[in-house]
Amino acid sequence: MTTTRTTPARSCPSGDDATARKVTLTEAAIQRGVTDLLQQLGFECFHVGYMLGSTSAGFPDLIACDDRGRFVVAEFKGPRGRIRPGQQEWIERWRKAAGCVFSEIVGPEATDRWMGFDDALQRLQEVLTP
Repeated sequence: MTTTRTTPARSCPSGDDATARKVTLTEAAIQRGVTDLLQQLGFECFHVGYMLGSTSAGFPDLIACDDRGRFVVAEFKGPRGRIRPGQQEWIERWRKAAGCVFSEIVGPEATDRWMGFDDALQRLQEVLTP
């Protein structure tokens, strides 16, 4: 079952600011929304993706940095997402790194395992804008 809800356009990666619309918050949609926000704030984004044998198990989906030395790390989960071995450990390692202002697992809605999409956007705005 895919999570569907009505959400403000600001949370919809391809939404019109004047309207609210029903969106399905898939892993790809969540990643696009976070990446779009980071790029608007001047960050360069790199999506790791699945590259056989090129990363350690659980390495995060997104690494982003700006010219001020700040960086963001995120692992994205869709409605049926599960945390795989190593993912939480990588997020914890990045949290300890100098310059890391955000290191989270982000899913459609907040759970005891990850931060919800809307909460993640709000938190990024808070820590990245003056």
